[in-house]
Amino acid sequence: MKRIENHPPSINIKNASKFVNECLRSNWISTSGKFVKNFEQKISNFTKAKYVIACNTGTAALQVALRIAGVKNGDEVLVPTLTFVGTINSIIYNNASPIFIDSDHDYNIDINKILKFLKKRTYFKNGFCFNKRTKKKIKAIVPVHLWGNPINLKNLKKECNKRNIKIIEDAAEAFGSFIINKRKKYHVGLEGFAGCLSFNANKIITTGGGGAIITNNKNVAKKALYLTTTAKNDSLNFVHNDIGYNYRLSSIPAAVGISEIDNINTKLKLKKKIHRLYKKKLENLKNFSLFSIEGPYDSNHWINILQIKKLSRKNNLKNILKKLLKKGIEARPLWKLNHLQIPFKKFEAFEIFNANDLFKRSICLPSGAKLSSNNIDTIVKILRKIQK
Repeated sequence: MKRIENHPPSINIKNASKFVNECLRSNWISTSGKFVKNFEQKISNFTKAKYVIACNTGTAALQVALRIAGVKNGDEVLVPTLTFVGTINSIIYNNASPIFIDSDHDYNIDINKILKFLKKRTYFKNGFCFNKRTKKKIKAIVPVHLWGNPINLKNLKKECNKRNIKIIEDAAEAFGSFIINKRKKYHVGLEGFAGCLSFNANKIITTGGGGAIITNNKNVAKKALYLTTTAKNDSLNFVHNDIGYNYRLSSIPAAVGISEIDNINTKLKLKKKIHRLYKKKLENLKNFSLFSIEGPYDSNHWINILQIKKLSRKNNLKNILKKLLKKGIEARPLWKLNHLQIPFKKFEAFEIFNANDLFKRSICLPSGAKLSSNNIDTIVKILRKIQK
């Protein structure tokens, strides 16, 4: 049986080759030249972000956005325990400490628990929010739009504004996801101080590896461009007045990205179709269901999540994954919860219960844009046998 991969890239080779070859012929293959600028403009046009700074990874984008938000040595940042490790690493890179927060039933950070933490565990003094236990400043919160499913940040923004806490949206998985408000659509990543995207190989559009900071704040964008370009003040004489990073995206992956964005609407239609097919074909299975977010959202359905209704000695996460992998289905568990990871056990974790349950009951199904109806039939057929 041919292996069904979890989320392989679906690049239009002909279109990508056209842009890549043009880039190679131009000799502008570094971070300079028109290709990076064109890629940023296309992201801006699609998301309606006023400013876009392309980076070499989504993690780099987060690290820089947090630094611009004022996160530094000794500060703390609220973050979901259920997220890719890069989200946490970006905090550590700024010599700050994460405070791990539980997940809600949509897999996203639990806003109600954040509000509870802020009310019971913090105090406000001299223009900053402090952790009662550690006496450290809480400078930022990083909500993650997990699986491409948007988070409504309206209530959180009000409380953060009162406490001088910046919101950095991790939208790494959510390019093409929107919040709907009064019949208007707003791309995720633009409600807070800044948003961060990823264009890793497994994302809905890819540059092989890459990311971006999106913002409507001119000063944030200016600082992001400065820091990601090695904090260069004088390019002729190589003068650097700050510690910067060599984090800009280069032209060849940007050329691939241009070809990918040209195909984004087609990909989003395919992803929605895949989600609908999964939902329909799984609805009659007694022990499995497909997670589907509800509310005024337009998700890109980056990854489809299979939920196990009833766990047993036979039907547990480990056994189900083992059987799927044996049949050539590249299903995966969720990321190991970060508050349980060895490097992060020393950091504070607040009332984490639901994330533990979600981890035990959830499987990431194959979700690539080229997944066919026959592929889904094969996966569902195997799941039907497993649940017997």
